[in-house]
Amino acid sequence: LLKSVPTKKDIPAIFDKWERTADSRWPLKRDSWRDKRRDNIPPQYIQTQGNCWAIAFYRQWSTMAKLKGRSRPKLTLAKLMSGVSFRYRTGDGQLRKLEAAVEFMKNEHYVDEMFLHERILSPTLTERLRNPYEHTSKHVGLLMGSGIELVDGEPKHFWDIYESRGASWRDCGFDRLARHEGLILQATEMRL
Repeated sequence: LLKSVPTKKDIPAIFDKWERTADSRWPLKRDSWRDKRRDNIPPQYIQTQGNCWAIAFYRQWSTMAKLKGRSRPKLTLAKLMSGVSFRYRTGDGQLRKLEAAVEFMKNEHYVDEMFLHERILSPTLTERLRNPYEHTSKHVGLLMGSGIELVDGEPKHFWDIYESRGASWRDCGFDRLARHEGLILQATEMRL
């Protein structure tokens, strides 16, 4: 047990006990599949236009199938890309709604169950007024874990995301996405 609750000035000393990575200027504490089960990380793919969703779904499925040791119909990126109807995709292949890929995975028996979780959105008046003038494309990545990083003396929580932009992207193909900022709009859960 702690004799006292750590204060803000105690935080750097606590972080100094954590590991320093070669690519990071700040101490880092991470709880991720890439540290615990590196053998189970799917191969690196570099996305072509709009297929980040297929790469993320394939990686999630292959990781789960490997963990469970289940024999199922063999899923490939090509089957996933051709199996989801073009009416649910944009001209460059992006998926308009993740629900379409969820239905494909269920209907083709790649999963027993698959759930799509969405965050509750409560936009402010400013966000509602700004929304028609801003367009941001959606991107899909595979959530591999979470962690805390010390940035300017402040702890910052992050999600560890396996990206589809190749091994040279950020930290060996992984990126950090700020937690508690409402940046993740949807998440899927697969059960094999």
